[in-house]
Parts: sequence; C-alpha cells; structure tokens
Amino acid sequence: MVLGGLKVVNGFLYILAANFINLLISLINGFVLPKYLAVETYAFIKMFQLYIQYIGFFHLGFIDGVYLEIGGQNIKDLNKEKLNSQIMFFLIFQSIMSALSLLVGVIINDNIFIIFALNIIPLNLATLYKYIYQATGEFKRYSNILNLTSILTLSVNLILLFVFKVQNYVLYLAFTSIVNIIIVFIINKGINHFFTLHFDFGFNLKEQFTYIYNGFFLMIGNFSSIILTSMDRWFVKLFLTVHDFAYYSFAISIETLITAFTTPVTITMYNYFCNHNDNKKIIFIRNLLLLITSLLISSAFIVKGIIDMYLMKYHSSVNVIFILFAAQFFSIIIKGIYINLYKVEKKQKIYFQKMIFVVVLGAVLNVLMGSICNTIESYALATLLSVIVWLILCYYDFASIRYRFSDLLYITINILAFFFLGFYTNFIFGFIAYIAVVLVTSFIWLNKETLFIIGKISLLFKKVFQ
Repeated sequence: MVLGGLKVVNGFLYILAANFINLLISLINGFVLPKYLAVETYAFIKMFQLYIQYIGFFHLGFIDGVYLEIGGQNIKDLNKEKLNSQIMFFLIFQSIMSALSLLVGVIINDNIFIIFALNIIPLNLATLYKYIYQATGEFKRYSNILNLTSILTLSVNLILLFVFKVQNYVLYLAFTSIVNIIIVFIINKGINHFFTLHFDFGFNLKEQFTYIYNGFFLMIGNFSSIILTSMDRWFVKLFLTVHDFAYYSFAISIETLITAFTTPVTITMYNYFCNHNDNKKIIFIRNLLLLITSLLISSAFIVKGIIDMYLMKYHSSVNVIFILFAAQFFSIIIKGIYINLYKVEKKQKIYFQKMIFVVVLGAVLNVLMGSICNTIESYALATLLSVIVWLILCYYDFASIRYRFSDLLYITINILAFFFLGFYTNFIFGFIAYIAVVLVTSFIWLNKETLFIIGKISLLFKKVFQ
C-alpha cells in the first residue's frame, strides 16, 4: 500500500510543480482582467467561456471511447495505424459539426456562437490528443500542453489590454481562437514524436462509430457534470443583471485556481487505478486527497484579502467564492476518485444514470433557492447542495471504500470552520485559524496520511537544499 501511495504522491508533487506556472498565470488572469476590463466586457468574455464548456458534446463520446480503449497502455505500444484512422475520422467528423454550428451562428446572427463554432475543431482535437496522453500516463506532456495554452492565452490578453487598450470582447475571443489553433499544431508536432500522422481516409466507419457507442454514456455523464456545475451561471444570466453575472463569473474564475492544481492530479488517478485497483490503496489516496483539498481551499481567505485591498468592485463575490470553494472540496473527491473508478470498472451507464438524477436535482434546487432568495449566493448554495448529493450517490456505489465515522467528522468540522471563519472574520485571522483547524483534525483522524505527506515534503526539501 505504501509503495502504491508513494507512486501517487510522487505524481502529485511532480504535476503540482509542473503546473506552478499555470497557477501563476491563472492568478494573473483571475485578478488583472477584471481589474482593468469594463464589467460588461468581462461578462461577455466569461459568457463565451461558459459556452466553450459545452464544446465537448460535439464529439458525441468518440474521445471517451478512445480513452477507455487505451487506458493503462504505454503510448509506444499503441497501434499506430488504428490511432491514425481515429484521428483522421475525428477530423472529418468535427469539421462537419463545426460547419453546421457555424451555419446556426450566422442564421441567428450571434457573434459569440459564431466564434464558438470556429473553436470546435481545434479544442476537441486538442482534447483528443490530451486524452491520449492522460490514458497512457504521459503526464509531463499533458502538463506542458496546459502550461503552453495558459502562457499564450495570457500573453495575447495582456497585449490586447495594455498595449492596444482593447475593450471590445470580440477581439479577445477572436485572438483566443487563434491561440487554440496554434496549440493544436504544436500538439500535433509533439505526437509525431511517437508516430507520424498521414492523411489516409480509408478508415472503417463501423469501427469508428463503435468508439462513439462505447464512450457516449461516459460523455453524457461528463456533459451532465458540466451542466450541473454551470447551471448556476445560466440561472444568474437569465434572472439577474449583467453585473451580477460578472460578479458570479469572477467567483467561478477564482474557483478555477483550485482546479489548476487539482485537475492534473485527479487525471493521474485513471491511469493509476487501471493498474492498481486495490481498495486499501484507493482509501489511502482518497484520504490524501481529503487532506490536500482541505488545505487548498484555504486560498479563499487569500482571495478575500486581495479583493478587499485590490478589487473592491467585486466585493459582492466574496461569499459566493467561499460557497463555491466548499463545493470544490466535494467535487475534487468525486472527480479524483469516484469518476475514475466508474471508468475503470466500466460502469459508464450507472454513472450516466446518477448524473441525470443529480442534474435534475440541481435544476430543482436552483429554482427553489432562486424563488426563496434571488441572489448570487442562493444559486451558489444550490450548487453546493447538488455536489454533496452527488458525492452521497457515489458513496453508495462503491461500498468497499466507504468512509469511517472519523472521516465524516473530519470533513464536517473542516467545512463548518471554513464557512464560519470565511463569513465572520477578517482574512488574516480566518486563514491562520482555518489552517490550525485542518492541521489539528488531520493529526487526529488522518495521522498516517499527514505523516506521509510531511515525510515526502521533508525529503523534497532535503533534495532541493543539499
């Protein structure tokens, strides 16, 4: 168990280090753009990013089907001809989807939708390449793609903002699209390190549609997850003001600071679980993730301080940020552990059924909370409640790794302390007090995992300062 945990923690530390640049860039994007852009311009840019979340639906599960087939394999051992056929089919498939979407955008005369349609090919093709890297354990290459995307996007935004003083949202979206196209060409060059793509369109259609069939329910499950986590923004967009949408979107963009750390880490779990599907190891990793996530959400206090001193015009976002960070606490456990186990154990249909229920529940909760108190905080709370129910459903699908009473006590105390200190204290006292609570509860109930993390950090420092 310890050796398995050691391998995962090594992966955690490597990917966290590899994504440090990505985190810094997310910080700049998260605070600089809302500071200097007009609130309306920022709102339209965030609206486009909301649309982009749904772009994965247009591959209809093909990427997920490929992902499930090659999970746990070495990239050098993949069937190169089959992979070439998959990519060639996918390129044609996405070109058709893009053309149809572009036609719709022109008909309804919607600039955001037109630019969205132009991004279908580059973004979904990049996702296919990234899934290949994820499934085969090429996490360094995956992380490099994330960092490169962030660096180029940030550079373009800063040039438009500070050099050309642009406030027109269309230009930001257009140049972001150009960056996405450049990224695909760069990834394609990297893929050629393992095999050379050639334009052979003699693929077997029946075989290619098998990937859509195999991956459709997983894609719908993931798509349902996106609907659930973005549903609150649609309610804010429809029932509140543009400024409210900007405030809420700002909170969402700050929330992504956590995912900048955790998404690459949770992705490593699929490859690991494919090869080490052992309950004791999974429980150990889950508890490590509980501890790490408890510490990560403390960044909400730092964000609160930055808003108080630097971004007062977004002060209305503070309470929403704490609620959404708490939702991330549960979401990270779901995505890092349970969704990967659904994939490994081929339970895509069960995952799909549970997600449909949670999405419907999310819609009901958003309507209910909005009718009780139509504020941005109420919709954030609906998201938190939905994610908690989602975790409970996952909990009962995997009886062999259920939580002990002490684990549930650990979660409850830390979340309650997080809310109380976040809502009712200043950011300095709140941060220090919350970290103290997490450390005390970790030593009491997650002692083995805490000592393990301390040992790995100490070893890392010794290597660095030798």
